[in-house]
Amino acid sequence: MLIAMGCDNLACGLKVHLMKTVKELGHEVADFGAKPDDPVDYPEVAQAVSKAVAEGECERGILVCGTGIGMSICANKVPGIRAAVCHDLYSTERSVLSNNAQILCQRQYEIVRKRRRNFVVFRRQGGDKIKRFLAQKECSQFAAS
Repeated sequence: MLIAMGCDNLACGLKVHLMKTVKELGHEVADFGAKPDDPVDYPEVAQAVSKAVAEGECERGILVCGTGIGMSICANKVPGIRAAVCHDLYSTERSVLSNNAQILCQRQYEIVRKRRRNFVVFRRQGGDKIKRFLAQKECSQFAAS
């Protein structure tokens, strides 16, 4: 299967990762941009990928931007295209099985990196529940301060 792929400038890293994954699954990839150092408007990328799918040049497409929503809105303006924003396995599966979506739109992984960063940076704020719980379990040496 030939998969059309496109992204905005901020999601280039994820697109490269996705391209590698798609190729490892035995499919081919048509890259419609963007590139990190080549500014592009994401609607142009969404339109190019969508036209390639609508005209039968590619069987499916994957678009990545900050939320996936902008790409989805642009892709769905191309006649005959059904693009779905999917952030989990179930919605991805149902988009194809129930709605015959041809294009997957998803958010960029910068959000994932921010989640990881926030997990490390944020500190617990007050409350004694964990101290009481650990004391009851004879684990007070592990109580959060």
